[in-house]
Amino acid sequence: MGRTSNTSSGDIQLRFVFKIELARGASHISSTLSAASTAAAVAEVLEQFVVDRGLEKFNEFRALLIEDLKKRVCLEGALAVDAYMRARAD
Repeated sequence: MGRTSNTSSGDIQLRFVFKIELARGASHISSTLSAASTAAAVAEVLEQFVVDRGLEKFNEFRALLIEDLKKRVCLEGALAVDAYMRARAD
């Protein structure tokens, strides 16, 4: 039970720290009109995060971005973020 509280507290703290990046990224990705433009927006958002913030909290940012896209009912964008990560791992 305590672990869930800590995770939620950590997510809240990171959400605050990444507020601008999350809002900008989710808005940019959810405004795309095609699969190609969604993929390009995802790459742009994630790569810019690395340039601005480095890799230390990248996975946490990515997870929060997926949550935000799902809240915006942008399931294609959320799937594209996940697909981008799988493609990078290969």
